[in-house]
Amino acid sequence: MKMETKKEVFTRYKDEYYKAKVTKGRGKTLTKIIDTVENVIDMGRKSIIRSFCSGLI
Repeated sequence: MKMETKKEVFTRYKDEYYKAKVTKGRGKTLTKIIDTVENVIDMGRKSIIRSFCSGLI
């Protein structure tokens, strides 16, 4: 998968991820978002979390 495509996936879910991080009961929502991204771009969970938290995307 191209890097551009990965960035598109991350930008699509970035806002949803950040909104879920600040809400109460966020565990299930974050898990769902990470699972979706994991299935689409075939990356590890920790790598996905690092990518969201680093702010580079």
